[in-house]
Amino acid sequence: MDIDEGQQSKFYALRTTIGQEKNVASMIYSRIGKMGVGIYSILVTPELRGYIVLEACDHTEIEKALPGISHVRGIVGGEMQLDEIEKFLEPVSVVAK
Repeated sequence: MDIDEGQQSKFYALRTTIGQEKNVASMIYSRIGKMGVGIYSILVTPELRGYIVLEACDHTEIEKALPGISHVRGIVGGEMQLDEIEKFLEPVSVVAK
């Protein structure tokens, strides 16, 4: 699904069971294709244990994909700003860590 010209995508945090982030992301990813849900990207990173970040046009699109997915604990209220997740998107050398 493409982002409409005038529509801005937003970032939302989704709470999951710790250790199940990749499984939840995989299940959501499979639903995006089947249901045509407006979720544009999924971020899973070890630094955010118990959370994944979803990029979508609004939180209702995320809610459409969640029914029946185990290990989902809910959507964190409010939107995330790009600068809050930017540090997870930039590759960091092993020496820097």
